[in-house]
Amino acid sequence: MFLRNPKVGVIVEHFGNKKDYKYKLTKDKPILVPAGTEVVPVYFISDKFEIFDNSQDELLQPTGNFWITTETIDPYHIVLDIF
Repeated sequence: MFLRNPKVGVIVEHFGNKKDYKYKLTKDKPILVPAGTEVVPVYFISDKFEIFDNSQDELLQPTGNFWITTETIDPYHIVLDIF
C-alpha cells in the first residue's frame, strides 16, 4: 500500500540472526514519512516480527498494526503503527 497521507514513524534497527525478525528502536526521534511511501504490514514479512525498546528489555505492542517501509537501508527500517 502507498500512504495517502503523511504519517509519523520510528527508525528501528535489525539485530540478531538474519532469520530472526527482531528490531530495536533507535535513539532517533520519530520522523515524518511522506505520502506516497510504500509500506507493508509486518505480518506479511513474518508472524514472528518483534520490536523492542532501546534496551531490548521490553517488547512493544502496536496500537493498531505495525507497518514497515519497503524502501530501507539494512539494518535500518522505518516502522509505523497504523490503526
